[in-house]
Amino acid sequence: MTYEEWLTAVTIWREARSESNDARLGILWVIHNRVTSPGFRPSIMRVIAEPAAFSSMTNHGDPETVKWPVDAPTTQADWKAFQECAALVQAGLGPSDPTNSSVYYESYPVDKLEAIRAEMPWFSAAKLAAQIGTIRFYRA
Repeated sequence: MTYEEWLTAVTIWREARSESNDARLGILWVIHNRVTSPGFRPSIMRVIAEPAAFSSMTNHGDPETVKWPVDAPTTQADWKAFQECAALVQAGLGPSDPTNSSVYYESYPVDKLEAIRAEMPWFSAAKLAAQIGTIRFYRA
């Protein structure tokens, strides 16, 4: 496993470990889509490390930043699945993109969504491309 695969797996684990495998795959595709999209940094490490891009990785106020798969009741099979999924998509062998080329996502409560969209225009309803469970995915 490469460092980028490991970093991607940790990011997905922190961002979506309580979500379905489809939602986890969506987060993975957002990372991949950012790496390959103009306007974003051209490497996985730089995309993930971008301040506030993935709060569980860079926001010091987020309680997830101090959690690691070895500290949690994640089974070895679950952790291996995160790693394998990251490796497949990065190799171009994974399932197709369920986010329809999204580069943003959120899972804010619906009753707060209008206020969030006023503050963060990248979450505009017009840019909504997919919803998987509680996570909504948006195009640029």
